[in-house]
Amino acid sequence: MLNSFGEFAKDARFGLATRESAKAAAATLTGSTLRSRSVAEKAMIADAVRRNVWPLIAAGRVRPPIYTTFPLDRACEAHRLMESSQHIGKIVLTI
Repeated sequence: MLNSFGEFAKDARFGLATRESAKAAAATLTGSTLRSRSVAEKAMIADAVRRNVWPLIAAGRVRPPIYTTFPLDRACEAHRLMESSQHIGKIVLTI
């Protein structure tokens, strides 16, 4: 289990007590906890992203990994691929 700031908290039911044990189990943790954050915390996070992340994106130093692209008329096929979880990266629809 994770505490409110994304650090591991011991929970014997799941057998994950430390960051190292999660790595050993090849665990992947993803998610967003913004909904439960205060307006002030959200503002601080948004400001940090604006200062630290957007300049890297604008400079082309950080780019999302594109797995594949589909024309818009093949959106159903793209959605099936997304649901299959057989991809790593973004599935992009082109117009």
